[in-house]
Amino acid sequence: MKLIRFGEPGAEKPGIIVDGKYFDVSSLVTDYNEAFFGGDGLEN
Repeated sequence: MKLIRFGEPGAEKPGIIVDGKYFDVSSLVTDYNEAFFGGDGLEN
């Protein structure tokens, strides 16, 4: 799994790549930020 941001510059959304497939995770994660990595963001 890779964490990615996609979209227009300045309006990127969080996403992931799993087995070469791209997934939008913006409904689960607002951003890959300090709160995400400091909490249980990866587990969710």
